[in-house]
Amino acid sequence: MRKLYQATILIVMLSLAFVVPYFLPRLAGVILPSSTGAVGTSPSAHGQLIAFSTPEVAVQIDLNGDGDLGDRVIRYYNLTSGVLTNTGAVGNFPSLFGKLIVFTGPGNMVSYYNVSSSTVTSSGLVGDGARLHNDLIVFAGNDQKIRVYNVSTGVVENTGALGASPSMFGTTLAFSTLESLVGADLNGDGVIDPFASVARYYDTKTRAVVNTGALADHVSGYGSIIAFDYALNAPVMFYNTTSGSTVNTGTIGLSPAVYGSMVFMENGTIRRYDMSTGMSDDTRVDGNALSVHRNLVAFETDENIVNKDLNGDHMVKDVVIRYFQLPLHDIAITSLTASSMDLNQPAIALAARVANLGGSTETFSVSFLWNSTLIGVVPGITLGSGGSATVSMQWTTSSLPPGTYLTSAKASVVPEENETSNNTNLGGTLTKPAPEGVSGGTIARQR
Repeated sequence: MRKLYQATILIVMLSLAFVVPYFLPRLAGVILPSSTGAVGTSPSAHGQLIAFSTPEVAVQIDLNGDGDLGDRVIRYYNLTSGVLTNTGAVGNFPSLFGKLIVFTGPGNMVSYYNVSSSTVTSSGLVGDGARLHNDLIVFAGNDQKIRVYNVSTGVVENTGALGASPSMFGTTLAFSTLESLVGADLNGDGVIDPFASVARYYDTKTRAVVNTGALADHVSGYGSIIAFDYALNAPVMFYNTTSGSTVNTGTIGLSPAVYGSMVFMENGTIRRYDMSTGMSDDTRVDGNALSVHRNLVAFETDENIVNKDLNGDHMVKDVVIRYFQLPLHDIAITSLTASSMDLNQPAIALAARVANLGGSTETFSVSFLWNSTLIGVVPGITLGSGGSATVSMQWTTSSLPPGTYLTSAKASVVPEENETSNNTNLGGTLTKPAPEGVSGGTIARQR
């Protein structure tokens, strides 16, 4: 009996020797999603809100008060208060930014809901794929040309660019275009493929359309990054508008969403990708229709797929809106000032105020520049969560020729940073006048 007991212990120990190395990595940094408890599809996240569309038939409630259950209605969930709000607006595919929720209403009418005033406004424009950034709504019209509608002014701009699935950030409007739609070989393979679509973007400042040459279907833009997928068994890629280069993530996936963090779907689970390190990892969370804002990831989950009741109705039949938050990493340059506006002196001091808006201690560097020329770098700055500091640099200005100089400070991107658009701060423009008697760098002849 004693020998049998010892043999049993030995078998258990040997089993653990194999089991522990397998399970420990899966438990490290585990992500536990939260459920809004709300039935819905196509979520859009921004700040502490998640907007989505709910089929009335799925909840058996007349959400817009018209006496039937045949509509899809826009609702939103507040992560801070836990309150679910019914807008009563009929629509689908919402896009949330700040206090506005844009959506496609009946007849493909582009409309938006104001969270502050609880009002619905129709743009009077018809189109598909409406997305929102700041107060600009981008969409594809019935003629498949990408348009930009300014909510503040009511002005609509027809870019003239043919495409679909637009995504807006800053002045960059990204979209995908079928080669057959424009009758041109956009990816340079010598063939106009009727099924090939390519990522392109429109600059709202220069009004120029740029062709990336990269095969793309769904696109998502943030800063200088345009992320996209192309096919079921193809890796997710992204294009850098600054460098003009295309990067392969090396991971097969679909429907990438990027806003600081990048997430995409792989075999039904959500994967995140760190653009600063080129590393990706599996969150082991099942989800679809991803939306990301900074470290907040919202998605829909079919209860039938995970075989769980996610909304507490004691049934497994719904599609439920869920979310999780990635570890927050965010370094920001909050201000940049100069000790003097007079460049006709040996040197002036530039002072950048930096802040760690994330949840972890970070070490980074700050670079100071005039125009695109590097003045210098301050390395090894360490700030705890919520910490801030002033970083200074002496700028030798005596040798600068007369002209206009734009100063800026840029913090390096830390690993897994969720928000990089605030890493750079433009301090302002300084002018060095020509010495008396000199114009445009040439001595003015006195007559």
